[in-house]
Amino acid sequence: MRNHTVRLYAAAAALLAFFVLWTTVAAKPWATAKQPAADPRLVVLAAREHRLRAETTAVKRLVAHRWKVYERRLRARRREIAAAERRHAQQVAAAQLAAQRIAAAQAVASRTLAAAAPAGSPGPSPASRVVILPPRVQVVSLPPVTSSSSS
Repeated sequence: MRNHTVRLYAAAAALLAFFVLWTTVAAKPWATAKQPAADPRLVVLAAREHRLRAETTAVKRLVAHRWKVYERRLRARRREIAAAERRHAQQVAAAQLAAQRIAAAQAVASRTLAAAAPAGSPGPSPASRVVILPPRVQVVSLPPVTSSSSS
């Protein structure tokens, strides 16, 4: 063989045939009929994954339900707090009005006593004065009531 081109083609064909044969043997086409036994650790792992996915779904549903219940109770609690604040404001206004009326009545009474007293008398005694202050009311915001009876 003196033609170098033919020699080059023959070497390339031999190399190609070698690699095709190598990949055929490496693929083991005769072993496909027999499946290897599944690893028991992988079977247990797959079962655990399935169980955890189902458990996760159940927990997500439970958390969503509890969140809805919490929001509903929170809205009700906020309505109660708003009503209590309105009642408190009304009570404070009523107490201030009563204090003003009492102060006005005391002022009228002290004027009438001063007018009825003789000119040389010292005036109303300190013991006859009564100071009435409006009641101090303090509204305390408490956290919403929660119960863990469903858990």
